[in-house]
Amino acid sequence: MSSNSDTISNILFYIRKNPEKAIFKSGQYKNSIQIFIPDDIKIGNTNLFFPKSRLRVNRMNTDFMENNNDLINYFYNLTNDEENNYTEVWVTTGHIINHHKFIIDLSFE
Repeated sequence: MSSNSDTISNILFYIRKNPEKAIFKSGQYKNSIQIFIPDDIKIGNTNLFFPKSRLRVNRMNTDFMENNNDLINYFYNLTNDEENNYTEVWVTTGHIINHHKFIIDLSFE
């Protein structure tokens, strides 16, 4: 599913501006980064983008990537990937209820 979502872009901008509120995990896969944030952060469309105990996958659209190159590169630089040849960004989101966390996984393909 292609994403033009303000919800996803707003949360990515929030994480970049407030990295102290996030837990970053990389290393399992070179081309991805997992980010965990507290589930008490106010986010729009949580039922759609952060379903409880489920995952939702979206592909960021080309316009978003072109208009937010600095933001995308900020998160890409948190990965262990050195090839820097991605053309797509996939965003997987979910709600880990028992840990009171939202998860955002960014995969650079």
